[in-house]
Amino acid sequence: MLQLKALADKYPNFIITERLGYKEEALAEQAYFMPMLNRRKPFSIFLLFYVAVKSFFVVLKEKPTHIIANGAFITVPAMLIGKLLGKKIVFFETTARVSSPSLTGKLAYKFFADLFIVQYDSMLNVYPKAQVGSVI
Repeated sequence: MLQLKALADKYPNFIITERLGYKEEALAEQAYFMPMLNRRKPFSIFLLFYVAVKSFFVVLKEKPTHIIANGAFITVPAMLIGKLLGKKIVFFETTARVSSPSLTGKLAYKFFADLFIVQYDSMLNVYPKAQVGSVI
């Protein structure tokens, strides 16, 4: 997603992300941090609800026309809220996926994405309607 920074600098933008240890704030005009979701942990459904509520208020406040999502499960609530509010959703399947889909990618492809981008030609076997965007 860092490779999209030059494009993002031309438009008002914000990010919803997990704290990963680098300068996330430098990626966008505004950064909103969410707790890391691990769907395999027993109480993750409560954390997912918290992320959904927080994402809802961020999307209402920022009023984006497009939501660009990549990989992490925390993007699912923002994509859902964006879709319900009529926003365009662009999803990039993670570079870690060369031949098999991620859970977030499967959800985005089936329910949310107006534009679904994979980073390897081999992923067209998994997502036939996707577009190849090369490695980002």
